[in-house]
Amino acid sequence: MLDMSTALRTAIYIDGYNLYYGRLRGTQYKWLDVVALFSQITRSIEPGSQIISVKFFTAPALPNLQAMVKSPCEHRMIITAP
Repeated sequence: MLDMSTALRTAIYIDGYNLYYGRLRGTQYKWLDVVALFSQITRSIEPGSQIISVKFFTAPALPNLQAMVKSPCEHRMIITAP
């Protein structure tokens, strides 16, 4: 195992809106431990990796937009429409 000075330092940035609507909605995995998930993923890729931070970002969904939009691409099209 690598010592801390040579470990691959990794920062994780999560887009909560896309995580939920792209992967979790309609599944049984609503209470996902993202730190444990990404720790396992990074260590499977690079066993000596060290997660130094996990940043979770999201934006409020507009109620009427939720019913109309089925994908992030459609969301961008609606938001940027003239």
